[in-house]
Amino acid sequence: LLIGVQDGGVYSVDLKLEQGNWPENYVFEQVRNARNQGITQRSVQAMYLDKDYNIWLGTYGEGVYLIGSIKDKFRLFEKKIADSRAETFLRYYGMCVDSEGNLWLGTDGDGIYKTSSSGQVIQHYRPDGKKGSIKDGAILTAYRDSGGRLWFGTYSKGLFLYNPSTDSFTQFANDPNRPESLPANDVRVILEDSKKVLWVGTNGGGLARLDRQTGNFSRFIPSNSSINSNDVRALTEDKHGNLWVGTYGGGLNYLTTSTMRFTQFFSDLGQSLLLSNRIIFSLYLDASERLFVGSEGNGLLLYDTRKRTTALYSEKNGLANNVINAIQPESNDKIWISTNKGLSRIDVSTNKIENFDHNDGLQAGQFNPGSVLYNPTERYICFGGTEGWNLFYPQQIQTSQYKPAVLVTGIQLFGKTVQVGSKQNGSVILDEQIGDKTQITLQPDQSVFSIQYTSLNYGYPEKSHFAYKLEGLDKDWNYVQNERTATYRYLPAGDYMAPLEISGYAKAITVHPKSILTVIGTIK
Repeated sequence: LLIGVQDGGVYSVDLKLEQGNWPENYVFEQVRNARNQGITQRSVQAMYLDKDYNIWLGTYGEGVYLIGSIKDKFRLFEKKIADSRAETFLRYYGMCVDSEGNLWLGTDGDGIYKTSSSGQVIQHYRPDGKKGSIKDGAILTAYRDSGGRLWFGTYSKGLFLYNPSTDSFTQFANDPNRPESLPANDVRVILEDSKKVLWVGTNGGGLARLDRQTGNFSRFIPSNSSINSNDVRALTEDKHGNLWVGTYGGGLNYLTTSTMRFTQFFSDLGQSLLLSNRIIFSLYLDASERLFVGSEGNGLLLYDTRKRTTALYSEKNGLANNVINAIQPESNDKIWISTNKGLSRIDVSTNKIENFDHNDGLQAGQFNPGSVLYNPTERYICFGGTEGWNLFYPQQIQTSQYKPAVLVTGIQLFGKTVQVGSKQNGSVILDEQIGDKTQITLQPDQSVFSIQYTSLNYGYPEKSHFAYKLEGLDKDWNYVQNERTATYRYLPAGDYMAPLEISGYAKAITVHPKSILTVIGTIK
């Protein structure tokens, strides 16, 4: 039950839960938006439930609000911080989950927030100058090893190990006078291999290997090894105990640990598939030995290390964006990736891609490289970005079956709208409002025309993605995202039919076809 109140917005009560209670004991909850704020503080004077189960609210002095029937599935957490110049969103980078299920969220400048999955801050660690404190507020990577120990990589102060018994941090930093120290203080990725060796990827100091007994590091840089970059961004281990190494500027390297020799992949100009930017932000190797390579600008490369075959996922075949910041599996064939324009879920068994953005409840900024965690006990995923972080349960993210109607809204000739009953060169092209069986005839001098269309998707208009095909001319569908005009020029004479497709909520490629127009072309 929804109740509109005076100067207070709208509240709800679950009548099923309140069965047996007196009305004065009912629990009323404010209806809130994705940012956990009340929809309005104005008086709600009217409500209407439409055929798609959207609820429309009429307010006093603030217009109409819509409560969509499809609920957001991503929980958004954001925090604003202020300095002398401006108020900005706190940016989240390195993150991990401890053995008790607490989240450790590294930020860009404000240290680490130890947080519950509900978003409640348990403890805040920041550089305060005290002994044993974290010495840098910019936490770029976080990692929990097989022993439950938490490691943090910072932008300028090196590597830190958290000591739970003392609630303090041990620092590993670069010392120019000690070649066995951490090679650089800008730490971007941490990995423990199957032999419990800790590897650290740095920016400027290459790849480092920690001897935990002595606290000393071995360094691998272009001047003393066959690695081709000083800047390491991503690491993963294969079943042979060898490492795949993603770099900034050097592309993808493979380290054979028995010989400590690095081999480069997908950087040869003669290869059919080339990662031209040679910038790798993320890596994931699945149980089938398929390597997912997240690049900066080249999309997501899938390399089957057994079959030596490749596939590329990019904006051209459905990804929202070609910058792949982090990768997290959902199942054997499904993975989630974060990009500069939201999240994508890819089913590699079908090549189906689903894209999600801030309209689905995600943080509105870019997601950040390496900023992801998975809680195996509660089975949720978190991704961090420039305007907050999101938590969701991947198996609960289902494609909606909602399929809004598609309508043609107009016809244009040479960029000008054709009005019903208007004459073009003495003849009427459109003698009635456009419907499913409308036919028009174009003359030879009417050689450039456009079809305008839309969808009746009031709740989520920005999520309607379209495709069109002029049957009799186009062999394939033209997938045009949110464009709402199809233009054709100089068609040969003939009869044509123009069906439209629209994707539903969550932008799935499962589409709703509807034949809406027949064009009889007489253009010579």
